[in-house]
Amino acid sequence: MGKNFYPMETIRRLTEEQYGDLDLNRGKLTLTFSRDATGDANLKLFISEVFSLGLFRGGPPFLAFDCFDQLSAEHPTSLANNAQMRSGQNPDHVIIEIQTMGLA
Repeated sequence: MGKNFYPMETIRRLTEEQYGDLDLNRGKLTLTFSRDATGDANLKLFISEVFSLGLFRGGPPFLAFDCFDQLSAEHPTSLANNAQMRSGQNPDHVIIEIQTMGLA
């Protein structure tokens, strides 16, 4: 598989396929999903696909079996050196934040 020259278009498409919302503001990419609509297994697959696009700095994220049950709004869970996830105000929501500044 060759290098993906359009990772933002790919992540936009992947986010829409999983019924998520995408917001890019000043180098911070925020992805919001409903666990009920997307499903935990699909969210884990989505995170793996984002890693394969090269948007995460560092090694691949370790996702425990119950990782989404452990999320809190106040204490984000690290996914990579430049990415974290947390729950939203609605506990059904999973928010993934990626700092994209400096990514090629």
